[in-house]
Amino acid sequence: MRTVNSAWLVLSVTLAVANVAAALDSGFLPPLAVFYRTDFPAATTPSLPNAWQIEAGGWLAANGTYDSTAAAPTAISTMFEYFRDPNGPPSDVITNPAIYRARMMNQRSDAASLVGLVYAERDTTNYAEVVFSPNGTATARRVINGTISEVISTKYSGGGRGVWFDAEVDFGEGITKISVNGIAILQLPQSLPFGRVGLVTHGTTARFDKVSLAFRFKEQPFKETFATGVTQEWTTSGQWSVSGGTFNTSSVVATSRASPQPTGIVLQAESTLQYTFRARMLNPYGGPGNLVGLQFHAGGLTATTSTPGTGEVVFSPTGIAKVNLFYDRANHTIATAPYNGRPNVWFDVRMDVEPGNVVVAVDGVELFDVSTFPLMEGDPGLVTHWAPGRFDDVWYEPNSIFHALSQTFGGPLPTGWAISGAWDTNGGTLNGISASQTDIVATACGCWNTDISYRARLLNQYGASGNLVGLVYNYQRSTGGSPEENPYLGLYAGDYYEVVFAPTGQAFMNKVLNGRSFRVATGTHNVPRNVWFDVELLRQGTTTTVKVNGTTVFDRVQQGQQSKGDVGVVAHWAKARFDDLRITDRPRR
Repeated sequence: MRTVNSAWLVLSVTLAVANVAAALDSGFLPPLAVFYRTDFPAATTPSLPNAWQIEAGGWLAANGTYDSTAAAPTAISTMFEYFRDPNGPPSDVITNPAIYRARMMNQRSDAASLVGLVYAERDTTNYAEVVFSPNGTATARRVINGTISEVISTKYSGGGRGVWFDAEVDFGEGITKISVNGIAILQLPQSLPFGRVGLVTHGTTARFDKVSLAFRFKEQPFKETFATGVTQEWTTSGQWSVSGGTFNTSSVVATSRASPQPTGIVLQAESTLQYTFRARMLNPYGGPGNLVGLQFHAGGLTATTSTPGTGEVVFSPTGIAKVNLFYDRANHTIATAPYNGRPNVWFDVRMDVEPGNVVVAVDGVELFDVSTFPLMEGDPGLVTHWAPGRFDDVWYEPNSIFHALSQTFGGPLPTGWAISGAWDTNGGTLNGISASQTDIVATACGCWNTDISYRARLLNQYGASGNLVGLVYNYQRSTGGSPEENPYLGLYAGDYYEVVFAPTGQAFMNKVLNGRSFRVATGTHNVPRNVWFDVELLRQGTTTTVKVNGTTVFDRVQQGQQSKGDVGVVAHWAKARFDDLRITDRPRR
């Protein structure tokens, strides 16, 4: 099965190469053109999938997966055609940097039983591969004229016999990055020419699923922490430098600006339309005219004139924030609000920008949601007025607008929220009444993103160790949203994470892939049956922290596998009650 993404119709010949490590480590999902994706739908008889060929070993697609069926020393199956242009002929090799993903499960347990991905393949004696043993070792290897040589090896987590896990090879011009379950584990030089991609096993049988091949396009997300002392490319006015792990301006002048231009990422005013821009900042000065802040819609044409304009949100250390628009050679202050500002104290500013609108939050508290007309488009950046500001943890993420959620269940359950089981909202709470194996309500808001807080109140009416209640997050729906927001929409339908609690004091963090649940972490709590308790789930980059009644049960557990999805609640073999679901921005302090 081959699916052509409509985004290909607007791709130019040149595709941007992003700072992939930043994207992976922060949990960002870059804009992608996914031109091939398949979940190997079940066929009436086992067969060879379209666009795939067997180069070594035995392979068959059956029961919704593509399987290596014999424990041969080496079994390889590759794709034999690649469509760069849906209106043109296919190529027999990949000729551009690409992101290649697959889900896999090793059916043996010994360390020599390997499953993995093939790339840059010319024939069965010349290719690169990354292979994974069930004991947690990942190895990048090259095969040249039939001779295997190890390039680099490291540990990974999330695999094992009979365990589904996702692997990704991001190969570009001169560099290859490898991740497992969304967490970057390896980076190595890529000196081989482009070629085919495929699947590989050594000495084992295995199952494969959810294969995709994508290219990047448009602006790419990035996260800049300034920890290395070397910044990405910035366009600046005034004196800017990196010192002490922060980005600082020493210019105490009327206006000093810095706009990000990371390598391989071109921010263009006409296409920078919807994005999140975020930074922590500190103002060492104390006067009302000493300002630090963020700029937006910079350099874009206004809706009423042909002259570029600029917007900004600036903060004085006296506790006053303002939104200013500069156009027609004049400054227009359109909004003013108090905030908890003072000199020499770090604070976190998040700015969600859409054409003609900006939403600004400080330390997780929304200050502004205002129209920016006639300013409609343009670049983000940092700005100071008469102050030597310091900045850190600067994010840029296109097509990622934060959506807060608050639900107290005073009315009927919103349409589309119930996924499985029977539910009602009698008594002003969300009630699971079927007590079946898995009952799920997902919010259908598509609001899960990096660095947010998800809170809810829970009550378990049953008392046995197998009666579980909890929270669902990163739930993957088959429909909803757009391919631009989530280019893998539908491919991972039904996958999710959960954190669940037994009334006997056990807590479990699980991931559910391909209909199977896999344990990620185990903890304890002290809440018995028929007692309400508060759960807060904190997402930061690719890590998850869970608190029960304010006490940490799981601390920064690595979970980067799923892309943006829904949050919700879950019950297993239990009648449960839920209330006060809230999703808020999580400030970074």
